[in-house]
Amino acid sequence: MPTQKHGAHIAEAVFDAAYLAAALVLGILLLRGGRASRIFGVAALVLAAGDSCHLLPRMLGGGLRAKGAGKAVASVTMTLFYLIILQAVLCPPALFGVLYALAAVRIVLCLLPQNRWLSDSPPRKWGILRNAPFTVLGLIIAALFAAEAGRGLAVCAAILVSFACYLPVVLWADKKPKLGMLMLPKSMAYIAILLLGFGF
Repeated sequence: MPTQKHGAHIAEAVFDAAYLAAALVLGILLLRGGRASRIFGVAALVLAAGDSCHLLPRMLGGGLRAKGAGKAVASVTMTLFYLIILQAVLCPPALFGVLYALAAVRIVLCLLPQNRWLSDSPPRKWGILRNAPFTVLGLIIAALFAAEAGRGLAVCAAILVSFACYLPVVLWADKKPKLGMLMLPKSMAYIAILLLGFGF
């Protein structure tokens, strides 16, 4: 059993390293494109920076405090990721205000001490609270991309896949830890979003 767990940890570390490297490289390449591509490039670098705070402690065997702090940072940068790619689509001015308000509420909720990020058993209730405005934000942005048709529809699909993989982890991973594996396809959905940024 210990050997099996060690092998799973190595496989996860390899995947996480490949994911971070892909996000970083794609971000640099996207910055060399047109306006929309550059927007996705900035989003990619924000994503890579935030997720590295979360994933590197896991890869390197960091302590509970490092992992918890990394999750808190990643929760904020994930929100910023969506606000950045929002700039690539047409959005009614009034809706911009709604989306930024949702993002602000999400970030404030993420920063409150009640989340107990550094605890080995953070409260599930707060996981749900902070992800409620985030989910609404993501679904609205997905709808805006769908309205663009073409690549926009593909971006919409990737966003929906990311949330379909992420929400079960938020809701039930504390009782069924194996659901954490859904974070792998969630990460791949983010890479798909970035790839679709080329020539958007």
